[in-house]
Amino acid sequence: MAKQKDQRKVAWGLARGLSKAEALRQAGYAESTIDHKSSQIIRRPQIQSFLTDALERMGVTTEKLLKPVVDGLHANVVVKHSESLAAVVTDVPDLSVRMQAHDRIVDLYGGKPRDVDPKVPSPSTLETAATELLLTLRDKLQATIAAKALPPV
Repeated sequence: MAKQKDQRKVAWGLARGLSKAEALRQAGYAESTIDHKSSQIIRRPQIQSFLTDALERMGVTTEKLLKPVVDGLHANVVVKHSESLAAVVTDVPDLSVRMQAHDRIVDLYGGKPRDVDPKVPSPSTLETAATELLLTLRDKLQATIAAKALPPV
């Protein structure tokens, strides 16, 4: 069992943004231990407690850590103008970002996202939906560009 002092060093290194391996290395762990047991060591309750304390001293709360993930659950597609870099947030859900956020939250609770066999719409339905989406995005982008007096697309 590692000394409490070593575990504090690991937690402090992680809080400063070091990789698991580097935090363990700076705390004095042997390379063979780092190679085979780094994840086990990091999950030790004492290290997790020290890590929480260190992050809170740095002003990083659980709420601040989770906010981007929770925001991701409500993400919408953003379209950027290639020249002006003007961005338009659409009303279209960004399903990829939303699912990544969902998977992270499920992972935090120790679960695994279940496999889902999605019903795939017919190609003509997908093509129609994609065309409508592109036209809507084009219109919104052009309206934003016009409002900001930017050069046309």
